[in-house]
Amino acid sequence: MPNSPVKRVGLLVTLRQFGNRILSGFDTPGYRAAVSNTKLDTCSVISVTALFVVTAWFSQATFAFHSATSSQTGIWGALGLLGISDTLAILQVLQSLLTTASLALLLNSFDILTWILTKRDTGIRTLRLLGFSSVTGLWGTLGLLFSHHTSTSDKALIAVKLGLLAATWLSGVVLFAKTEIVVVNQSISSYNVTAGIGSFKGAYVSEFLQQLQETNAGYNQTILPYSIIRTSSQLTINPRHSLKTPPVTCNKTLGCDSYLLPGGLAMSTPWPPTDHADHPLITIHSAPATQIDFERDQEQDQSFDVAQDCLAFGSQGFLVGMQFCLAKSKSKPNSLAAGLFVCTQGAEHGECVTKTNPPKLLTTFTAYQRHATVTSARDHMTMTAIRDVSAPVHQDNVSVDALKLAFSWLFNSTAEGIPMPSSVTQYFWSMQDQLDNDYWSMEAYQMFQSLLAFPFWHFNENNYGNVRLQSDTMVTSLPAEFYTFATVEKPMSKISIDRGMFITFCILQVICISCLWSALICQWIYHHGMPTKSSYPIIDFTMKTQQRCDPQASKLIKATASPTGDGGIIDRYADDNLIRQLLKDEYTVLRNIGSK
Repeated sequence: MPNSPVKRVGLLVTLRQFGNRILSGFDTPGYRAAVSNTKLDTCSVISVTALFVVTAWFSQATFAFHSATSSQTGIWGALGLLGISDTLAILQVLQSLLTTASLALLLNSFDILTWILTKRDTGIRTLRLLGFSSVTGLWGTLGLLFSHHTSTSDKALIAVKLGLLAATWLSGVVLFAKTEIVVVNQSISSYNVTAGIGSFKGAYVSEFLQQLQETNAGYNQTILPYSIIRTSSQLTINPRHSLKTPPVTCNKTLGCDSYLLPGGLAMSTPWPPTDHADHPLITIHSAPATQIDFERDQEQDQSFDVAQDCLAFGSQGFLVGMQFCLAKSKSKPNSLAAGLFVCTQGAEHGECVTKTNPPKLLTTFTAYQRHATVTSARDHMTMTAIRDVSAPVHQDNVSVDALKLAFSWLFNSTAEGIPMPSSVTQYFWSMQDQLDNDYWSMEAYQMFQSLLAFPFWHFNENNYGNVRLQSDTMVTSLPAEFYTFATVEKPMSKISIDRGMFITFCILQVICISCLWSALICQWIYHHGMPTKSSYPIIDFTMKTQQRCDPQASKLIKATASPTGDGGIIDRYADDNLIRQLLKDEYTVLRNIGSK
């Protein structure tokens, strides 16, 4: 029966005898010699493994930053403070030590395998021994690899050796391939803020204009502050407020522009701190941002209904005038079409007086809502970097009537008591010749984009178009998305290691270290009969091994004696080819003397 007591007792006895044989082997002189022989090899392999771990950890801790901001503390923070020269010098030292030690131990591992094969009764092919030996140079190893005297199996093993050596050497090169310099911001403190630019709120337009008039009771002219004139005319080209970004709606072609309005430091509350002067940057994290895509159109006039879609601006007695049109786009859903037409003869009674085909600017624009993390300079509030931009969400139900009211306020210099030659209208009127050329009209088109973007930037929850906002105190009535935090930072230049190259480095080193451990384990398993290795492998192989010749090989040695000496392999003039020819059938075994 399979579970009989007799069979179970027999199995236990067999296992006990097998265990006693194993344990008795640990108390033999051969085992004690093997322990002494492999101490240095064991410590060396452990040291190389530890050096690889330290090198991989250091390269990731100080180089491979995947975030533009670092706020690590402890040892990670200390490593993050190291500059390019320091980190590069340390990594080069670690990598040089690792590569040199790995190559030396890999050659030693082949020597270990050679000794294991040599102590067999049949020994090892002499040409295989030469191919494995650490004292055989590169040209000698390549000569064996391509010699017709070398067997196919020996060539395969020699190719493996060369491949492992090449992989180990290559691991020291790939780590520095495809590196690039990146800027990492080291933060020192943080504080809570309200920040960002939200979606356009049409109801804010009339509230804001009413508040402006109430600040000067009895003033009959429309109030247009100079700060509004200055900001609106250069909003999209001012790095304090706007950054160029890839468009969402249109293709990346000439005439297709997109601007991200994240607010930045200029639209944050409270005011930034003044301490830590050596940290010149402030990063506002994950705040709302508005993106506006503009696609220029010179071929058609969008078929504007002049009576419903257009407003003419001018003053009697002046030739300066323009007509502004705004409507929902007929060709692109969820987009707006805008046109600016120069009134070459001015405007009278709300109508544009001009020639048949006046100079014009036409564009289609679309507004989106996003979130972004933006870094700005503390001293001049210029935005220096933006990251972590979320997916765009279209701003729906944008009030065209509210936008028209805002643009009428910006353009109607007559109602504001501003002479036409001093108005925004004068700028476009003076650019008539340039407007007929795509290239030379670029400056005017950029100003037109700024004016179109201004209401979206100004009339949102977190700008002064919201009359309930305060300049230096956080209000509690804003939507939750505007409440975030900011960090005070300083930039540091670092070298970023390519992830693919780092993975390649790790794979190559793991292959090498695996071979080292495999050879070491083999040395522990096959310790019986192994001679003591010295630091002089030439003496070891010369004095502790011998050639096992057969009659055919002896005839070959005698028949091919060198004509310049006493003959064969012992001739001082024997070259590579002769040595390979004479030793192709030879085996190397351990000498019997002193084997106990």
